[in-house]
Amino acid sequence: MHTHSFNTTTSWWLYAALIAAVAAIFFASVAGHGIDNHDAETFYDNARISQDFSYFFSPDRQQITGRPAADLSKWLASLVLGDSAAGFHLLVVGAHALAAFLLARLVNALYSNRFWAFASGLLFLVNVTHFQAVHHISALDYPLALCWALAALLCFLRYAEKGQRSDLGLTYFFFALGALTHMAAAALGPLCLYWLWQRNGNLLSAVLRVAPLGIMLAALVLYGLAITPKATSTWAAIDHYEAAEVSFLSPLRILAWFSGRLLSTAHWVPPLSVYKLQSWEMLFGTAVLLGLGAIAWWERHRAAVWVAWIVLTLLPFLFIPEELVLEFLPEGPSRYLYLASAGSSALIALGLATLAAHGPRWREALAIVALATLLVLSHIGIKRVEGFSHYTSGRHNIAANRIEEGAHRLRLAIVEGDDTIPLRDAYLRRCMALLYLGRDPQVELGESLERFPSDYMLGAIAAVLGTEDPTTSTRSVQWINTALRRSEASGLGDVFRAHIATIYLNLGKGYVRRNESAAARSALERALEMNPNSSEARRLLKQIG
Repeated sequence: MHTHSFNTTTSWWLYAALIAAVAAIFFASVAGHGIDNHDAETFYDNARISQDFSYFFSPDRQQITGRPAADLSKWLASLVLGDSAAGFHLLVVGAHALAAFLLARLVNALYSNRFWAFASGLLFLVNVTHFQAVHHISALDYPLALCWALAALLCFLRYAEKGQRSDLGLTYFFFALGALTHMAAAALGPLCLYWLWQRNGNLLSAVLRVAPLGIMLAALVLYGLAITPKATSTWAAIDHYEAAEVSFLSPLRILAWFSGRLLSTAHWVPPLSVYKLQSWEMLFGTAVLLGLGAIAWWERHRAAVWVAWIVLTLLPFLFIPEELVLEFLPEGPSRYLYLASAGSSALIALGLATLAAHGPRWREALAIVALATLLVLSHIGIKRVEGFSHYTSGRHNIAANRIEEGAHRLRLAIVEGDDTIPLRDAYLRRCMALLYLGRDPQVELGESLERFPSDYMLGAIAAVLGTEDPTTSTRSVQWINTALRRSEASGLGDVFRAHIATIYLNLGKGYVRRNESAAARSALERALEMNPNSSEARRLLKQIG
């Protein structure tokens, strides 16, 4: 293990400028992404805390994460940024860029390899796998926690070399901040044990020296669990294990799935739906795990620590059953892979550094070309998955009754995301929102039915609109009746009938907005025919008289 620095301080300033420039090129557009799930609650809490700081400790806060350092950081940021979504998005990007820079510093502290260190930070910065942790304001916890953990590891390396207690104190301080920002940061603590053992060759001595740090991290994790609200994926996973017979193979399946994603979505978006678990992913992930094991064995002095990094940072998420990941996270496990992707980025950079080292100059040139190619591919991939961030934001805004903003985000998702998002769902939600807003959804309907010609839910919207036109009314009513019979035969009659009722309800709301009372009354009456229990339809009928 080497702990030398780069040749000059100037090289680090230049590298920092490069990181900032690449972050601006890749993520400047994120400032326009708007808010997503939990962001509005966080802004509300920030405003209340500014009025009365005791509200920070209130159980009535709208967004309690069980991560007090993260919550405090967001409030402190709000003192400068207010409730500016653009400002907070740029803050997340800035934290991510800092994490990339600190990762490069850590690689350099360990190996004194300029190319490897620089490539590690750059590849982590532009990694597509963890896009949601960079695109989502409320995911600031992930890059911030990694920054604290990397700072702690850097301080510990300096302590291991020089033995200064101030460095050990900083290690404890930064690790505590990391664990209180996101519990997963504590998973990197065992690396300190590994490095001491590697340096001194005495496992017992290393265990004794690191034991207090381990005790502190364990206590902070238990504290974090104790204050984490029940309505979170953490407790949903725990409750799921208590309520159901979950196979012990489930964590291994998650490990294979997540490990495979570290490569399959690293610097590209392959022809897969990132929000789904593909049938081949378990086999691919198993192959990746076997490959990581082989790399750790063959390159023990350089690669083993990064393989350990990947496994350690995935451990906190392995007990979330895959069905809960798919249910609660429309974007898939992207943010859960944030910390682990730092390790996989360092491994990919190691491959490039190995190519560049020892030999003719053309090998170094080839490694630089390969790195540049990965950057270009990453830019293409990141721009594609921006559509997914618009999709999740659109869903959130519609659920929060910000229909106009939600419809706008869904259109951006359809245009930018295409096959990377649940396209059929995006079209469906966009069309329903346009009906609510009193706008004509025929353009989206035409596009969607070209792509999904047999979809009953989209077809129902077209049929309901067809009943409004005397020239197509009879044919449209026949289509609806036939679809209802078929859905009832398949056991989905209630679902389909409720869907048609919602279409008529939204259509009626749109007519009310346009002050077309007669058309609104007709649509709302049909909504009641399909769903006699619709109190909203009754209220609107009373309203228009």
